[in-house]
Amino acid sequence: MPTIAIIGAGPGLGLALAKKFGQNGYNAALIARNPDTLDTLVNDLSSHGINVARFVADTSDQAALTAAHPPTSERASTARSARCSTRSARSETRA
Repeated sequence: MPTIAIIGAGPGLGLALAKKFGQNGYNAALIARNPDTLDTLVNDLSSHGINVARFVADTSDQAALTAAHPPTSERASTARSARCSTRSARSETRA
């Protein structure tokens, strides 16, 4: 079964995307920095019969994201992702 990774998952867009994909046969992997928010989202999605996993990481920290949900050959072949954070993953400086 394919998986959608929601990076920066929250109670708005992230939850809506996870529900929509979950209702269409996807597992959901939620990544966010607040474990309490993640627990609430997991409970909501699970109550709709959606298979969901949670990973705690700050979306602005690439190393933390990689550690929270490291790619494997199985995940990489079936995963789709959506970034739902309004913060940039890195700051860009222009000269």
